[in-house]
Amino acid sequence: MKTKWKLAAIGTALVMATSLGTGFATAYFAQPRAEAQTEVSQPRAVAPVKRVAYRPAPRATYQPAVQPAYTPATAAYPAASPTTTSVGCESKDKWLRVGKDGLIGAVAGALLGAGGGAIADGKNGAGKGAAIGGIAGAATGAAYGLYQNKTACGSILN
Repeated sequence: MKTKWKLAAIGTALVMATSLGTGFATAYFAQPRAEAQTEVSQPRAVAPVKRVAYRPAPRATYQPAVQPAYTPATAAYPAASPTTTSVGCESKDKWLRVGKDGLIGAVAGALLGAGGGAIADGKNGAGKGAAIGGIAGAATGAAYGLYQNKTACGSILN
């Protein structure tokens, strides 16, 4: 058990060596070649551009063959009431949406936390990870439910 820090140090050194090697190789291949630098440094003679005055083309006029008859919009469609709300925006539905998202987040967080804790610290870590993941997942899920309420209904809970 005393060699864990040695393995961590060796792993860190390997990662650093890999990143440095990649950086040096990228810098080497990104350099312009010597032939390309000499070609760019010599200016070329360019012929002057002939300028021509701009004249817009005449516009074509459009006349419809038959004029459509006018029908007022109020006669074709009934007036919508100004106090309509979308489905699920009642106060009880908003609380249910927040609770449902919080519960889903708590379950997902507990599962992921238990898995991570078991990997990190064995059996004891699984319980701690599940507790921490459940709390974090519930908070995140509830926040997502509040966000959904705000975007769908215009207010968070009222």
